[in-house]
Amino acid sequence: MNKTFKKTLKYWYVYATAIAISVAGSIYYCDLINLPRNEETISLFVSTYGKNSSEIHSYLKAKSPQYLREINLFCIDPMSADFDYYMVNKGLNQADIFILREGYLFEKLINDQFAPLKSDIVNGYFSYETDSSGKGILFHKKDEEDHPLISVKNEKYDDENYYIFYRVNSLHISGLNDSKFDTALKFTKALLEYE
Repeated sequence: MNKTFKKTLKYWYVYATAIAISVAGSIYYCDLINLPRNEETISLFVSTYGKNSSEIHSYLKAKSPQYLREINLFCIDPMSADFDYYMVNKGLNQADIFILREGYLFEKLINDQFAPLKSDIVNGYFSYETDSSGKGILFHKKDEEDHPLISVKNEKYDDENYYIFYRVNSLHISGLNDSKFDTALKFTKALLEYE
């Protein structure tokens, strides 16, 4: 018995390494299991003047459906020199919902990146007014009060209409692209019904 114990003790570092790897593997596996799945995550790209992104994130969290576990938010000043760069890299590659100013839309709208609206599907969630392309839902009307989500008034620039768009290959737009989930449409309904 004593010999066996000494032999075991001789290779203590092998046992310690095996235990450490097991613990690290278990932690990694548990984290992986608990990560929000794609259907539990939504991304928004918002062009707004000077709104605090943590304030916006709190507002969105309060409006989100209960099954939604993660909201990714990217806010940028629509007149920023880097706006086009972020629109492509953070927006068109990742976002599900876009809130964009009218001036940007009609100057640089990338038509094939946004899902066309289908009235029979969208009307099941909310009533809406579209932009001239038939892809954007009116979110903020010029000369109305700011929505809690965006700040549109700025001393340097005139107020404009703002529209909501959906990325054409978003997982969250239901029948607009035959996807499985409708989180973006439910989210839009909640945003349009603010008080």
